[in-house]
Amino acid sequence: MWHVFAQRAVAAVLGFAVAAALANTAAAAEPAAVRYAAHVTNPNLQRLLADGGQLWAVGSDGSAWRSSDGGTTWQDSPSVTPQTLRAVTRGAQTSRLVAVGEKGSVLVSNDAGHRWTAVDSPVDQDLLAVAADGTGARFIAVGMGGTLMMSTDGGAQWATVPTTHSLGLGLAAYEPRSHRFVALGEGGHVSVLSDGSVAWRHLQVPKVQAFTALASDGAGGLWAGTSQGAVYRSADGGLSWQRCRGGARDYVARLWVGPGGRHLVAVGNAGLLAQSTDGGARWRVQRAPGMPYLAAVVQHPATQALLAAGDGGQVMRSTDGGRRWLRVPTPTRANLEDMTVDAATGALVAVGRGGLVMVSRDAGLSWAITHQGMPEYTHQVVSDARTGHLLALGANRTLAWSRDGGKSWQPQRMTQLAEPAYLFDASVAPRSRYIVVAGGQGSMLSTGDAGATWTHRTDPVGPDFVASVALPLSDRVFLVGHGGRMMSVGEGQPENIPPITKANFYGVVADERRSTLIAFGESGLIVRSNDGWRWRPMAAPVTTDLHAGHADADSGVIVLVGAGGQVLRSADQGEHWVRVAVPVGDESLRRVTRDTASGVWFITGTQGTLLRSTDNALTWALVPTGTRAQLRGLISEGSSGALLVTGRDGVVLRSIDTGSSWAPIDTGTHTRFKGITVHEASGNVVVFGDRVVWLERLP
Repeated sequence: MWHVFAQRAVAAVLGFAVAAALANTAAAAEPAAVRYAAHVTNPNLQRLLADGGQLWAVGSDGSAWRSSDGGTTWQDSPSVTPQTLRAVTRGAQTSRLVAVGEKGSVLVSNDAGHRWTAVDSPVDQDLLAVAADGTGARFIAVGMGGTLMMSTDGGAQWATVPTTHSLGLGLAAYEPRSHRFVALGEGGHVSVLSDGSVAWRHLQVPKVQAFTALASDGAGGLWAGTSQGAVYRSADGGLSWQRCRGGARDYVARLWVGPGGRHLVAVGNAGLLAQSTDGGARWRVQRAPGMPYLAAVVQHPATQALLAAGDGGQVMRSTDGGRRWLRVPTPTRANLEDMTVDAATGALVAVGRGGLVMVSRDAGLSWAITHQGMPEYTHQVVSDARTGHLLALGANRTLAWSRDGGKSWQPQRMTQLAEPAYLFDASVAPRSRYIVVAGGQGSMLSTGDAGATWTHRTDPVGPDFVASVALPLSDRVFLVGHGGRMMSVGEGQPENIPPITKANFYGVVADERRSTLIAFGESGLIVRSNDGWRWRPMAAPVTTDLHAGHADADSGVIVLVGAGGQVLRSADQGEHWVRVAVPVGDESLRRVTRDTASGVWFITGTQGTLLRSTDNALTWALVPTGTRAQLRGLISEGSSGALLVTGRDGVVLRSIDTGSSWAPIDTGTHTRFKGITVHEASGNVVVFGDRVVWLERLP
């Protein structure tokens, strides 16, 4: 029942088991001593810490960012864990930081967040909160399953503390006046430790489903909100709790408490904006427009303005202590997970999904994005031939440009397309250099000026376009999709091609020298054309789905792969097809390509499958990869001549012996990857899927 805990980010993990998907079945050979630094450009940032003129943000994929200029610029640190970090705190009067997260993860930094070290944890439960005492030496961390653990040496070593229950603890604090650590959680459970004592006191507050928010009034009082909307106060460092007579009437995600505890503001579920000016006896309850989940509330110290932030990028502002609220325009619709004030600059900083950082320097009246990444799953990344910029295509009508080789991204929602219109693929016309995008709901986008202007087609009820290919001799791009849908695009202008089937196409390839086009799809569907306008069906020796293909212009050989381990080969530009035996079972084969430099063919698929052929796709050998993850795209790294292949579970493998052996690269994440590309000008390697990761090759 952890959906009642304070942060939605926390609630997402509570009640669900997050599986570790990567299983190594064989030790891959290490082909070269090459090191990379992985930079996840679009983590979901979940928690902020402001202290001593510094800002830190932590979140998914072990991300730990820091800023020393009020949130304008951010530096990430080398990843030491792929797990999501849920909370971070700083030891008093030290440069020591401790961050905690999924699967018992504990990270320690002794240099204010420049470098982090993963330390041994005595638990594998998700950790949800961390707190430090006034000495900078003692820390506590709390989490799922009644987890409570403590360190007395600055976070280097940890020991568990027995509790009286197995329910989750999601809140932790150190109350300096009473000199007590306090932990709160589900079922009204509270644990308290006084300075100088080694014995924890455990109590249970009746009728509390879960404590979900915790704040101090600066005068020794602690205040806690609950999942039922009640608010409790403790005047003795957590040893006893009294319920306020009034209530906020809904799930409380965060509390703001004014000096002395007379003035309270609670925010939370269904746009909750609740204010009390008499210590919680009476409450004025309002709702934000659209009733979004509100995850954070802070006060701007110079102006006394109150700010609340939450889902859909919504920010609410009050200048009269929370009696009246006005919605403030913001430049994002992404969910905001946390907000804080940088005391050194007076800046308000909010963070959220997709690496979003948003800053206000006028007490919350206006906001500017200082960092953002691709907020959606990325299906493809292509390079603009005119500028060299990278274009990422994603779910929900979203694309993003990178002008620095994949280090940073500027997303854009293409609202002219029918919703949700996932953008699946793109190809570049070689002479006109138009980029043409294939998308859901019959969507087509094209640009010849690096995205300054777009031509589009879309159909709210139309079948998806899922694949594209450029035909150099005609300088046209052809799209194929579900329901047999086809389109030709020249100079950015689309023309529909009369359908010859109602079956679904899954891909299309072109023999660049011979103008041959092959489209393929479900149940062994193969059609062929010499000009892109007149198509005819070809006899296929299989009835299984065909997922991917590759046409080799040098030899004229075309290979298609698909479900059930099926491989088809044609040596006459697709006129005739034969099945090729491969040493796999029923694995689904997902990609096929040929390395131009070596002439070696490769097929990738599920269960870590990687097949290799050195005789122009006539015979195939199974290559050990050391992973059971599904493998997808394979490319050449460029000047090094190395090969790279990517897959699910954050897998990237590298080979320097034309694919005979492979070694893993640490990508800093365990999320799904769909593809990989190399930015030609910079040589940067960019991996994409659930996350967009820039791999920096180290000296």
